Amino acid sequence: MPERRKNVKRKGGGFPQNRISVFPVPLFWLDRRTNLVYIGRESGSRFGTSLGEIMKNRSAGLFVVCAAVCAVVLVSCSSVETREPLFTDISGDWILSAIEYDASQYDGYDGAGEFLASLEQDRNSLGVIFSADRSGEQDFVVYGFAGVNSYNGFLSFAGEPLLVNPPAATLVAGPPDAERFESLFLQELYHISRAELSPDGSSLVLSGSGDSGMTFRRFRLAETSWHLTALHTGSAVVTLSSFVDVPVLTFGEGGTLSGSTGVNRLTGSWSEGDEARGLVLQQVAATRMAAPDAERAALEADFLALLAGTAGYRISASSLTLCSADGTTLLVFSPAK
Repeated sequence: MPERRKNVKRKGGGFPQNRISVFPVPLFWLDRRTNLVYIGRESGSRFGTSLGEIMKNRSAGLFVVCAAVCAVVLVSCSSVETREPLFTDISGDWILSAIEYDASQYDGYDGAGEFLASLEQDRNSLGVIFSADRSGEQDFVVYGFAGVNSYNGFLSFAGEPLLVNPPAATLVAGPPDAERFESLFLQELYHISRAELSPDGSSLVLSGSGDSGMTFRRFRLAETSWHLTALHTGSAVVTLSSFVDVPVLTFGEGGTLSGSTGVNRLTGSWSEGDEARGLVLQQVAATRMAAPDAERAALEADFLALLAGTAGYRISASSLTLCSADGTTLLVFSPAK
């Protein structure tokens, strides 16, 4: 009969560290110092014997093996940390509102905040833009405007969020302060490792190592006004003459649409479509004043017809484009700040 042994306790109470706890009450454990298996409940005596002795008794051996398998499975499951899903749906258009970075990594450059403030005051600019379109289950094509040039890249949430390749950008020269900011922005964008949406989805934070990070606000059509700069004539998109009274559109809060055709006042309603960047314009109507000349009469007629065919929109550095269901450019506007 196996020799009985007293309970073995560690300093500070408890049982040997090598035990495997299957339930809140330990069922058995292995003391690696003595190579003995202990079986029992929290109170009362336990017996200890070698694994070899236990395995000689088939029923006892089977019990220990089954219990060990269950214990390993349960312990493995309980030891896995619960982690929040890494994936964040960043689809949409975002305007940069703040950036934090280590100035020492950029030769002491600390003018990013001032540059962003200057863009806010520029009536012809929407600011620094980050746009994302879903291209796979966890992947996005990203693109936008970096201060001087347009850029594009690829973002994946397979593992950790990262831009697989450095963002590619056009090569237009700009003012020194704008070029310096753009270089900073693209470098920070390339090194992001996390993406977080606010609970209401109105802001997005892209962050990297340390305290670096960029905060964006979601672009909203509501409470924006635009004046027409170009329109599709059937064969090409033509820029308007600066000498005509151009049409104006204002997207009000609550879905109200107002503006001017260049001749008459315009009213209607608007809403976002089911698809990303979808746009539905309804009940568009205008007053019926006569146009002063044939050119403005033709512009008004074309403008209203193109509005009727609008199914979506897209934004760029300094413009809002209304497009048809197949993506054809219909009307191009600039901010009317």
